[in-house]
Amino acid sequence: MSIPPVGYSVLTPEAEACTSNPTVQGVQQALNQLAGQSLLAEDGSFDSRTSEMLRTFQGLHGLPPTGAIDQATVDALNR
Repeated sequence: MSIPPVGYSVLTPEAEACTSNPTVQGVQQALNQLAGQSLLAEDGSFDSRTSEMLRTFQGLHGLPPTGAIDQATVDALNR
């Protein structure tokens, strides 16, 4: 699985909450796969739960735990 590029510098929950974004959906799928269970809805809507899981992932992988999706986070999830 490969997550589509961010396309912007950063995707934030505030900017993406009301839309379905393929990058957000790919991040949700990757986080669920890493967790070994479906903890997030894979609907492309950037909600607070997605942001919380991103913060945890980012912190564990040496990235700034912003909870936002940037290209460095996408690259780490694609590894």
